[in-house]
Parts: sequence; structure tokens; C-alpha cells
Amino acid sequence: MLGEPVYRCRTCSLTFCWPLPEAASDSAGAHSILTEESFTAGILSVPSERQKILDSVAERRFSLYSSALGRRQFSLLEIGCGAAGLAPQMSSLGIEYFGIDIDPRPIESARARGTQNVAARDFIEEPADQQYDVIFMTQVLEHIVHPQRMVQRISEALVSDGILHLDVPAQGTLAGLPSRLLRRKGPRFGAIDWPHHSIAYTPKALRMLLEDHFSVRTFTATSDDPVWGQGTTPSRLQRAYFAAQRTIGGKSLVVAFGQKRG
Repeated sequence: MLGEPVYRCRTCSLTFCWPLPEAASDSAGAHSILTEESFTAGILSVPSERQKILDSVAERRFSLYSSALGRRQFSLLEIGCGAAGLAPQMSSLGIEYFGIDIDPRPIESARARGTQNVAARDFIEEPADQQYDVIFMTQVLEHIVHPQRMVQRISEALVSDGILHLDVPAQGTLAGLPSRLLRRKGPRFGAIDWPHHSIAYTPKALRMLLEDHFSVRTFTATSDDPVWGQGTTPSRLQRAYFAAQRTIGGKSLVVAFGQKRG
């Protein structure tokens, strides 16, 4: 069963547990909820097959970012970079890449693979004296206890026309449908999976969180999307699942993409 009651904001549709869980972990900090250990274990290495997919994703995003910025040379900060699988190709394309993660374990793995421009840090605690052209993060915001503070910090860390690109698990995901129909008969309710995912976003909730600082669009995507996805190497069953998501709805990611307001 879920450890705490679940609430849904009638205005923005944000769904969340309260109080939020407190647990000591290398993946948790003063401002964030822990990440499931099996997920962390899965990102400590980047197999060659997945690296090829990540390289392709990096190339597509380079085109996306450079087109939005109007320039081909720019800096990028990835928050929650894990083992920094996007770094090799982005760096080869001329992007000034930096990656940070609160958990030192994937950072050590990234360095062992030859990626040195990464560090184990808590972004919210970073001094606001460094700005970037692009900030990207995947599967991070749902772990942040005070999302408004995170958004403020991101805005401070971006140049005047800087780009924000992020994704979170979608509350309306097809995989979460049974739990929503059963009304919390277990640890899951949509994208909430107690205690690791205790805050769940819809496109509306994410847009309303960001729109004071960013001119942004929010939408759903599948995890295997060649631009907006996570560089997955899906099994045959997962490919069928993603096809079902595209056909009948319930895609697994909510994506936000936009630029800082002047």
C-alpha cells in the first residue's frame, strides 16, 4: 500500500503524496527524494548498443537546440546526468557539455568511461555564478521536493534566450492505468510509485509550473521517441507496448521544451 495519502490539485492537476517520504540514500538530498536502487544500478554502465542510440539522440537534439538558439556553438548542463551517456557525442559535435548528479556512483562510472566534465553535486545548492545556453534533465523533477525552487534556479542558470528541456513520468501513462482504476490498491497510482516517485505531473501541471519563467510547450512522448525519448534499447515486448501507447494514448513521458522569458 502507498505509505501516505495521495492528493490532486484541482487547478493544475499535480498529483502528490503528503507528507513526502524521507529516506537516506546516495541518490537523495536535502531537496530530493531517493531514486529506486534498481534504476541506479541500471544506469551505472552504458552498453555499446545503447550508446549508439544515445549518440543518435544527441545528434537530433543538437539540431533541435542549435535551431532554437540560432547558433551551433553553445553550452549545455545536464542535471541528473547519471553515467552521462549523451556526453561523448555532444562533445564531439562541439557542445560544451557539463553533467552533474547528486549520486556519486554514476559520476564515478562516467569518469571511468572517459567522461571527465561531470561532477557529483546538488544543483539547487550550486552558486548562481555560472550560466548555460541549454539545461536538460530527464526523470529528475519528480524527485524534487520544492519544484518551484528548482525552476527558479534553472532560470537563474540560463542565459537570456536559454533553452529548458526536461521530461518526467506521465501521470496518464498506459502502464499506470490499472493502478488508477484500482484506486491505490498497492504502492502505485499512475506515475506515483511509493516511495521513489511521490510527485506526478500531467502536461498541464508541468506547463503551469514553468510558465512564469519560460515560454514553454508541454506534451507527451514515448520513451523510445528518437528525439524526446530516453535512448532506450527496448525488448520486443516493450516495442509492442510503445506502439500501443502511440495508438491508444497514455504515453509514458511528459516533455517540456521552451526558452527563458526575457
